[in-house]
Amino acid sequence: YNEAVKANEGKKDCSRQCKAVMRKIADQVRAEAEQWSQMQEMLCQVRKEMEELQSCRDFWQNRALDSDSQIQNLHSSVEGWRRKA
Repeated sequence: YNEAVKANEGKKDCSRQCKAVMRKIADQVRAEAEQWSQMQEMLCQVRKEMEELQSCRDFWQNRALDSDSQIQNLHSSVEGWRRKA
């Protein structure tokens, strides 16, 4: 009888330990899933900001190219006036 009681208590201890380990694992998985979700949100935000920056860069690059073209046209006009003068 004593052996049966000890064996049963041993099983209960093992079961408790197993449940505790499983709980720890589940908590860790939940925490990592939450971190992953936050990382995905941050990545999405960074992507949006990168797209906005690229759009701004393209806008200012086009403005700079237009300004260069206008400056070249003005230089050509000035040269033409100098030749006529």
